Amino acid sequence: MNNQPIAIGSFVVVAGCEGAGKTTHMERLKSLLPNAKFFREPGGTKFAEEEMRRLMLKSEYSSGMSPYQHMNLVFAGREDNVRAIVIPARTQGIHVFADRFDCCSFAYQVHGMEGDHLLEHFQSCRRHMGPEWCLPSLYIILDVSPEVGMKRVALRAAAKGEVNHFDERGPEFHARVREGYKHFAKLYPEKVVIIDAERSKEEVWKDIEKTIAPFIS
Repeated sequence: MNNQPIAIGSFVVVAGCEGAGKTTHMERLKSLLPNAKFFREPGGTKFAEEEMRRLMLKSEYSSGMSPYQHMNLVFAGREDNVRAIVIPARTQGIHVFADRFDCCSFAYQVHGMEGDHLLEHFQSCRRHMGPEWCLPSLYIILDVSPEVGMKRVALRAAAKGEVNHFDERGPEFHARVREGYKHFAKLYPEKVVIIDAERSKEEVWKDIEKTIAPFIS
């Protein structure tokens, strides 16, 4: 599938640091666009949810893996998402939304985990996921400082008991992740919109609605 199909829906990614509010706003998008396709990363397809997500976040080996191992795992699941979810939907003119995608590998593995040597590998993995037209149309990066983000994560953990080894890493790690997203935005300025997510949920949501409007009309 080298040529862009005639019927093509948009592919929008919502990403950002821990505690940025991605999941909250993805739920609102689901209510707004009930006919669109949605998936999360790590996760997505049955394989990505049950195998790749477990290895990245929940196994006894997760926290000790190198950035190279993490990147390869997440791209394995990501290619499955592209083949099983993104391409079939877009070729039918159905919009697709992802809670995290390749920008997160750039922010977390290349920057956060200090895998600078993986930049070329990241670009190669990105090129080999599928044809150029199946890559995201738009990236929305919800930007929060490590201080604000980790306070929100702590509240979430207290309320729901949800935490993983990325949540438990120090503020220096999360500061590098934030810079990674900003660097990604500079690499793909025509596709990335950064939204200040330290404001109220309603203010952030208004900006998200405005940003996606041209892509879902």
